[in-house]
Amino acid sequence: MRVYQRRDKIRLKLILRGKRLGFSLAEIRELFELYDTHQEDDQLTKMLKIIDEKEAVLKRQLDDINTLLEDLTTARERCEAALAKAK
Repeated sequence: MRVYQRRDKIRLKLILRGKRLGFSLAEIRELFELYDTHQEDDQLTKMLKIIDEKEAVLKRQLDDINTLLEDLTTARERCEAALAKAK
């Protein structure tokens, strides 16, 4: 059985949280490197930049999803109208 140090457990938890938030492993590694060198301001600035980028991507995806949902609604209405007309 392997015993992990407290620091290792914290790092693993942060990696998992970062992945859940959409961070790449490279981005997570870069943040750890900044953390390990105690460059807190740089780390926070980098984190904010990554958050802004992720937020922009998600907003674009949300816009695309909303457009697609509208298109699907229109297609459904046309299909239902065509079926009703055919009966």
